[in-house]
Amino acid sequence: MATPLLPLSRILSDYHIFVTIITTPTNYSTIKTTVQNHPISVINIPFPNTPPSIQVTKTQTCIASSFYAFVNSTQQLQPRFEEVVWSLHPVSCIISDGFLFWTQDSAEKLGIPRLVFYGMNIFSMTMYNIMGQLKPHATVDSDDEAFVVPDVHRIKLTGNDFDPLLSEIDRIGPSLEIVVRAQKAMVRT
Repeated sequence: MATPLLPLSRILSDYHIFVTIITTPTNYSTIKTTVQNHPISVINIPFPNTPPSIQVTKTQTCIASSFYAFVNSTQQLQPRFEEVVWSLHPVSCIISDGFLFWTQDSAEKLGIPRLVFYGMNIFSMTMYNIMGQLKPHATVDSDDEAFVVPDVHRIKLTGNDFDPLLSEIDRIGPSLEIVVRAQKAMVRT
């Protein structure tokens, strides 16, 4: 498991900031091992009910449909997450992945600031926003034809360079719902 939140946790810990990582059983052992030489607490909260269509495993491939179902199932963690955070009182802030949009509601409920962390990187987020707002791929006739990325003129891409959700001209569906909910939560951060 390579998540940029773990190095960030270690850096914060090196600055004598108390860090607690809240995770699920699938990732608990790996995270615990990764931070073992730092004074970082790791708390395990299991999914109350994982839908049968979701196999939570270390080797799960996140295709769009399973990712949507997985993200929605993470909302089941919210009550236990809030209990754990409240028990850690005082908490300076919550740093959570952008797709865990419900943690913004928890942060507001508990009166704690939230910082959004996007592990996929800023370039991916920028491309997602450009594709959704400016639709440069709408200027070409096929997913094989190159288009220039606005404001980044040195980069030419094709529709085939993106997952289907990004290459659609008019985005609709459950995956878009996740992105919209995550962006609305991020604005409130």
